[in-house]
Amino acid sequence: MTAMEKYELWCREVPADSPVGQELTALKGDSAEIQARFGGDLSFGTAGLRGVMGAGTDRMNVYTVRRAALAYGQYIKAAPLPDTCVIAYDTRNNGLLFSQTCAVALAEEGIQVYLFREPTPTPVLSFAVRHLSTGGGVVMTASHNPAPYNGMKCYGNDGCQQTDEPAAEVYARIQKLPMISHGEKSFEDYVAEGRIQLIWDEVYDAYYEAVLGEMLCKDLIPVSGLKILYTPLHGTGLVPVTTLFDRLGVDYDVVTAQATPDGDFPTCPYPNPETEPAFDEAKKVIAEGGKYDLIVATDPDADRVAVAVPMADGSIQRLSGNELGCMLLEFILNNRTRQGTLPANSKCIKSIVTTPMVLNVAKKYGCENIDVLTGFKYIGSTILGLEQQGRENEVVFAFEESCGFLKGTYARDKDAQVACVLVCALAAACKLDGLTVADKLRLLYQNYGFYKTRVVSVELDGEKGKKLCAEFIDSLRANTPADIAGMAVGSVADYKLGIEKDLTTGEEKKLDFPSSNVLSFQVGASSRVILRPSGTEPKLKIYYFAAHEEEERALEILSGLVSAMNRKMQDFGISC
Repeated sequence: MTAMEKYELWCREVPADSPVGQELTALKGDSAEIQARFGGDLSFGTAGLRGVMGAGTDRMNVYTVRRAALAYGQYIKAAPLPDTCVIAYDTRNNGLLFSQTCAVALAEEGIQVYLFREPTPTPVLSFAVRHLSTGGGVVMTASHNPAPYNGMKCYGNDGCQQTDEPAAEVYARIQKLPMISHGEKSFEDYVAEGRIQLIWDEVYDAYYEAVLGEMLCKDLIPVSGLKILYTPLHGTGLVPVTTLFDRLGVDYDVVTAQATPDGDFPTCPYPNPETEPAFDEAKKVIAEGGKYDLIVATDPDADRVAVAVPMADGSIQRLSGNELGCMLLEFILNNRTRQGTLPANSKCIKSIVTTPMVLNVAKKYGCENIDVLTGFKYIGSTILGLEQQGRENEVVFAFEESCGFLKGTYARDKDAQVACVLVCALAAACKLDGLTVADKLRLLYQNYGFYKTRVVSVELDGEKGKKLCAEFIDSLRANTPADIAGMAVGSVADYKLGIEKDLTTGEEKKLDFPSSNVLSFQVGASSRVILRPSGTEPKLKIYYFAAHEEEERALEILSGLVSAMNRKMQDFGISC
């Protein structure tokens, strides 16, 4: 069907007085906007659905959510899984509406639904799937995307995001369903019948117990004099993070301007704790005289956390996900070694785009590092594989460079709550040693080498931009550069073809990873450049790694790599 044919079908099938119907009426005569909204369909993959909210097949609305939920319900019914599902939603606009729409669709398919009655972090949903032994889980979230976005993320019965095979089956079922359908019963009807049950306290109590069970050195917190400034960035972290802080005796303040849940994110249009603007309101608190040892920020669905250290001159030093991850890994390994609780076959898990500094930290403590593709679903799958062998407790820590961390196996997704409390323990230990977290980071670099990293996200224009991104990566695949920034490319790992080639010897070896459109270039003695398209947005993501025993030289190498790749992109017609 053409975009106009789909638009006209929606105009016939959607009640004109409904919010979506009124939006459709307002589109009449706007061919460009109709093409933008109906020219494609929201794709369903391992991250489920994600897109801008509004009327249309390429938008997040009650009809695209309902269609996907019906297909997901059919998948659960057809699989050897319990006919049950737990649903959560974050603080984004329409989160409650979409979660109720999903709940009704699942109930229609014969699925018993458990729905959180208030906005809930994504990792709590992952925990709840395992705690309630459901056939699956759904959370309505668009993570750290801007306010116009929402999404529907689906989970397997192991509490991990759906992997490729089940996601493909759900997508195939979506294609067989009509674009527009209407339920015979309301959300209230199914609640009255008990087919949809509202949940909260029992699950949260069990979750808090699980998170606190992962703590180290918690007795240091109340005696350290540590003071934390916390911001939930208008998201779901406020209740669980402050509840855990209270139970641990953390002395903290909340950034008032960002405490209230608000899907418009008025103080941070891009609510990503990895970015500097996410700390703007915290800076104001400090400028007004607030004295704190650390600033902690979580994203809207509270699965990511970032920290910054207030400095003596009034500025703040933000830590990257790589830096915080290495600090937490060293803190965990060091303390578990001293306590005699480190497993004999201890393991840490990281994504391939996470700093190789992890290898040095892990090696010191005899800990094995496991690399996986980008996406916490791969970390979750690795934990599941070990769990099936009765060895999941060997995993001591897992993280991604994008500020996603997990200690323990109670959940199978990154968890900002457990990271927040571990950060407090780390900061308390530093303070008792007369150090700031920034001082401790400096010591880490001095002990393990100056590993400097940078992530560049190149914004692209819709489907045209996605195509250009793929063509650029293919051009590098077909014509491997001999050098980058004057340093020889020693090897290239092609995760799409599953081959790593040594360019000096010509030797090839197989990569034991699922196929993924990722290219990784080993540059010079200890540098690397990795390229991949974003899995959820029209972006080209490039990861740069440089290491040297001298910090200044590591930064020079890093800058040279970025400049060299920028020139290659510009020559190909990509603005950066």
